[in-house]
Amino acid sequence: NNAFTGTDSTACFFAFPAETWDAALPVLSAQMRGLTLAPSEVDLERGPILRELKTALDEPWNRLSIRLCEQMFGKHGYAHPIHGWEKDILAATPESLRKFFAGRFGPNRAVFVAVGDLDPAEVVSRVRREFGDIPKVGARPATESARRPKGGGANIQFEDSILKAPRILLGFPSCRVGDSEDYALDFVSEALTGGRTGRLHRRLGEKDQLATAVETQNDCRRDPGAFWIMIECHPGSDPERALEAAMDEIEKIRAEGPAALEMERAKNRFRASFVRRKQTSLGLATDIGEFETLAGVRYLDEYIDRMERVTPEQIRAVIGDILDPKKASVGIGLPKPEGGRAPKSRGSARREGPPAAQAWAARAAGRDGAGAGGAGKDDSLPVDARTLPNGLKVFVLPRRELPIVALDCFAEAGARFETAQNAGVAGLTGQMLSEGTTKRTFGEVADAIEQVAGEIGSDATGPSVEVLSKDFALGLELFADAIRRPAFRADDFDRKQKEALSEIEKEEEDPEFQISRKFREIVYGKHPFSRSARGTRTSVSRLTADDCRAWHAKYFVPSN
Repeated sequence: NNAFTGTDSTACFFAFPAETWDAALPVLSAQMRGLTLAPSEVDLERGPILRELKTALDEPWNRLSIRLCEQMFGKHGYAHPIHGWEKDILAATPESLRKFFAGRFGPNRAVFVAVGDLDPAEVVSRVRREFGDIPKVGARPATESARRPKGGGANIQFEDSILKAPRILLGFPSCRVGDSEDYALDFVSEALTGGRTGRLHRRLGEKDQLATAVETQNDCRRDPGAFWIMIECHPGSDPERALEAAMDEIEKIRAEGPAALEMERAKNRFRASFVRRKQTSLGLATDIGEFETLAGVRYLDEYIDRMERVTPEQIRAVIGDILDPKKASVGIGLPKPEGGRAPKSRGSARREGPPAAQAWAARAAGRDGAGAGGAGKDDSLPVDARTLPNGLKVFVLPRRELPIVALDCFAEAGARFETAQNAGVAGLTGQMLSEGTTKRTFGEVADAIEQVAGEIGSDATGPSVEVLSKDFALGLELFADAIRRPAFRADDFDRKQKEALSEIEKEEEDPEFQISRKFREIVYGKHPFSRSARGTRTSVSRLTADDCRAWHAKYFVPSN
């Protein structure tokens, strides 16, 4: 069980075996009837919240997003961090918290969701017994503002010693969840950064090699939200070039419209994502509660149909209206050089992800392992285990609830087999497995998997593939090809090596990583576990494609 607060709601969730599902009801009922909020308890909780806020403010993305949100959202509650500011946390009293709680945490402003192996009539009866006599609180106010947050001119730039490479955050004032523009913006996000074929990935990551990571987020909320573009630049690269390239790709979609193949691919991915979201009971319950709070549960029922009706003309229109460069707010964080200042980029000197992304991350963290069987059920896994004559171990677990197939490879090829001289070779080799084979280039692999709304990835232990059941043959083909025939092409290797070095730079921005590294060095001494699995700048810089080929040939064999 856990709880989280986002920009629009607070949620408390539990995951139980089906036979004990109602154990949470007395707890939730007692909470709604009134929290004690004793002064000693408030003071005890104040310290951890302050530490969480300070930790959040130490994260490079949060330093950008919090400053930009202040400018974009003005006096709206979206303008400040979900934790609040330090002065607010210090000023909170038991009386002020009780007043806030009493005005909002009542049955008429709450949504109760139960998903799983349950009897609906029994659930409703038990919920009525526990919550039916709790008095209502004040009605939930209507949407406070249909006006979009301001944009344009809210530009900030700062230097920070914690940054090892430039970071760019663009915010465009947008709309509310369920508005007509919301659906078109989901298409725009998918076209820009959906999978490996996203336009910004191919332009900034592969073609221009200006960025190690690019993400977009259609962050519609109960009140008008924002559309975010987050760019992590390569160390030493010019953020202005990355910014111009990103806006150039957006303008191309506005001027020409999305290609028919992009539209088809996006619709396939939206359909598949809705199937995947049903994989856990807790994830589905969270979605139902979340969207009932934001726009009504009908949003979930209507979403795919609404997405099917989005046209290229609507996408062009929403880009012209919302993703207008003149309406953008831009935040740029630059590394602070020793003994000097970084060149100015734009603006004035003055989560990961935007504050809303903090809540999304909290929700995602609670979605694993939510399913459970009822009393007396056999919970053993009916795994069919075989060993082939060449030593390959094969495990098959049939699951018929959802039309999804997941394939995974686990080779004993991790960092524990590295030396200090080739540290990082395991991870780099693993990443190269999904970067193209002797049969398909990187781009062809990406096109093939994303056209069927599948996913492919790889790490030091091997590749993984997830596809809809109807696409199993293609998924197995790509999976086997990645294991047996990786190409290690020079241009792909150079790009991944550059990305790996940038990731090492980013690790060094993180105070927690520095503490963890020192701890591992003390505990493990000269053992490989004392090092980061990414390796060091020195060791990764001297790796070659041939080193990866040799590592693959040695460890990716059937008997291993």
